[in-house]
Amino acid sequence: MLVCFPLKTFYLGRKAMDLEYLYALQQLRDSLPDAVTSAVTVFSDLIAGPLVYIVVLILFWCVDKRLGYFTAFSYCVCLGVNQLVKNIACVYRPWFLDSRLEVAAPAAAEATGYSFPSGHTTSAVGLFGALAVWFRKHRWVVVLAVVFIALHAFARNFLGCHTPQDVLVAILLASAVLFVVYKVFNYIQEHPEKDILVAGIGLVLCALALAFTACKGYPTDYTATGQLMVDPYDMQTDCFRAFGALMGLLVAWVIERRFINFSNDGTIAQRVIRGVVGAVLVLILYVGILPAALGGLDLHLHKFLEYFLLLIFAAAVYPALIKFAQNRRARS
Repeated sequence: MLVCFPLKTFYLGRKAMDLEYLYALQQLRDSLPDAVTSAVTVFSDLIAGPLVYIVVLILFWCVDKRLGYFTAFSYCVCLGVNQLVKNIACVYRPWFLDSRLEVAAPAAAEATGYSFPSGHTTSAVGLFGALAVWFRKHRWVVVLAVVFIALHAFARNFLGCHTPQDVLVAILLASAVLFVVYKVFNYIQEHPEKDILVAGIGLVLCALALAFTACKGYPTDYTATGQLMVDPYDMQTDCFRAFGALMGLLVAWVIERRFINFSNDGTIAQRVIRGVVGAVLVLILYVGILPAALGGLDLHLHKFLEYFLLLIFAAAVYPALIKFAQNRRARS
């Protein structure tokens, strides 16, 4: 009891300080031109959109396959763990905690669901942190990666989407995930025959996480206008999307390693064409074919299969096409 009281007092004091900090940023934001807020929103949302997947896949197809794998796993595992922790903690957004706070209008559409930890910040660590680890011998890359992560974290506070605790824990959590991915990646380099075992463990953990988020209880608090503060179904949908991508990547990784083993070799022109064609095909699947083919399914299954199949195509089917084209060129 003597220990719990000071801890609770510290937590409440920390929470109050966070909200005051957000209120000060809100006043600063309101004093600046709207173009500044819009620019910060665009910068912040770049890390959480489909563009990131395209960038990672271009690294995988055209630059360095190992770097592409490492970055893809870092990003996807970070997203999955983030969604799992969000659904465990069930922490509401700052404006539900303090009526003075408002989210910036351009960021309101993306600032949905639970607040803790920050998904955008987690994504920034998953992408830029992986690049920093991979190119750790190049100090300028590490410095740029740290700067980009810090800017994304601050942007989420500036826009009123997250508290400082949300972004700080996101950085710590994603850094821990990145460390684990790095260790597993090195283990596979030393023991390549263990890929099926590692993928199997990953798939089981993903399935358990989905089962947990689908079955657990969620708070159902309402606003003064009678709307749910956060719809649990939407949060579960985000989990199905994130773990669908990760499970698709795990399956495709084993298939590509065992049966395809394509190469990044080729002239600059060939690599550019390979990247452009792959990006166009992925976008066609993402925007047109998969939504139409899966449209009649429950949204949870829809999003799971959409991202699962998208990663299967991007990391296994398209590399098989690349390998086929390489073999034809070699024969001719």
